[in-house]
Amino acid sequence: MQPKMFVTLHSPEEIRDFCRFCNQFDDAIDLLSGQMITDAKSLMGSLMVDYSKPIEVVYQCYDDVDNFLAFKTAAEAKFTITYKEPAPTGGI
Repeated sequence: MQPKMFVTLHSPEEIRDFCRFCNQFDDAIDLLSGQMITDAKSLMGSLMVDYSKPIEVVYQCYDDVDNFLAFKTAAEAKFTITYKEPAPTGGI
C-alpha cells in the first residue's frame, strides 16, 4: 500500500497557490481533514479546511500512474509535503 501524502500550508496565499497548482492536473484531487473532504481544485472548499495541521492529499489517478508521479514531483518542489505509512489492517 502506498504511503499517504500530506501537505502543510500556512497562509491563505499558500492555500490559493496550492489550489491553482492542483488545477493544472486533469485528475481529481481531494483534501481530507478529519471527517471533511473537499475538492483541492476549489478555492472556496480549500479555504474551509483546518490548516493547523498537515492535510491529507488524495490524488485520484484515473488513467495513468505517471500523472500521479508528475503531480507528486511538482508538489514536492513547491510545497511542504510529508508522507505517512497507512495503519496496518487487521487481516492475515
